[in-house]
Amino acid sequence: MTSDRYNPDRSYTIDITGHGLKALQYCEATKAFDDNLIPFKGINLRFVGKTDKWEQPGWTGSRGDICRALQTEIDKYPGRVKIEFDTTVTIKNIFAGEITTQKGDGEVVPSTWDLIVGCDGAGAVTRNALRDQLPGFTVESDQVGNYCSMIQFDPALEKVKALDPTHLEIFQLEPFVVAGAINGEGGKDDPKWFCMVGYKEETQFDTVDAAKAYLEESAGKEFFDYISDAELAEFIKRPCNNIGRSKLCSSYHGGKVVLVGDSGNPFPPIGQGINHAMEAAIELDKLVKQALAEGKPLEWAAAQYTLDWKPEGDAINWIAKRVDFSSSWKMFLVKLALAFDASVLSNAKKHPDEMTYKQAADLAKSRHPNPSEHEACMQCGLM
Repeated sequence: MTSDRYNPDRSYTIDITGHGLKALQYCEATKAFDDNLIPFKGINLRFVGKTDKWEQPGWTGSRGDICRALQTEIDKYPGRVKIEFDTTVTIKNIFAGEITTQKGDGEVVPSTWDLIVGCDGAGAVTRNALRDQLPGFTVESDQVGNYCSMIQFDPALEKVKALDPTHLEIFQLEPFVVAGAINGEGGKDDPKWFCMVGYKEETQFDTVDAAKAYLEESAGKEFFDYISDAELAEFIKRPCNNIGRSKLCSSYHGGKVVLVGDSGNPFPPIGQGINHAMEAAIELDKLVKQALAEGKPLEWAAAQYTLDWKPEGDAINWIAKRVDFSSSWKMFLVKLALAFDASVLSNAKKHPDEMTYKQAADLAKSRHPNPSEHEACMQCGLM
């Protein structure tokens, strides 16, 4: 194992909780995550001196850690799944299911499929194909004032050695300063700590002293017990990532193409991106199974998936946009809600059998003194 297991510029820590747990239970893949990922047991809310424990099974890691864990499960079924890396896919006709693939500079290979499932992220080729080929398909883009860059904790420091990798560490919420562990070169037993440092606008520091001043103001002097001078010098070179973008698609399907996860519903990170995507995938799988069992075309499954899942996708998109670093009022209300156990962010983590995304959003909206005016009101940050 080498350092290419993680990217210091974007090694966000992601926790797999309620919605992701539901998906893994459905796939009988929880053991793969037990074997390959760090357990997740809670969040330390340092700014209020409180720990929110997570009692159900959960895991934490980077996007790469999670994908590798899922691939170990796929590898149990040789011959049933063909994985091709470094391959360009072009969707020629969404209604006929026609695509071409090209590996590197090699030959362009055409093929036809009964169903094309797009899980290709926020810049999705599949979403663009629907936009270009499906009459009436629309994409609504939005932006909240959320930006961040990454800083790595120094594993040689005593305070870092004392951290519990099963917990996220939230130093501040306005904007977020959130640290978590991912697998290091030695896997889950050799954790590396990365911290997302949030900003209200695109930010780059010219000097280490400027970075220190910002970190002391946003996270407190204690934060310097976790980072080295050498890492501060690297920190000011790292890119500032725009993490406030979201898109709402009018549909999650068209012809023989269906969108899952960020390909159809990208939203600002609140720890639910992969959880949402994995749950969406199993909901589509259930409908594909139903279509095959009842002799229906797979396009029926795709259309039913939009009907069933889009309300949930719209709800988590709405929830994510309650976090807006550029609005001090919204962020104050987010902190207040977390402190008093009335947070839509906490409710979004729950297992869907306890509370779905839509139920969490509807509960938040119901707290408004006049629900019909909710969307236009600054108090929406409270929910």
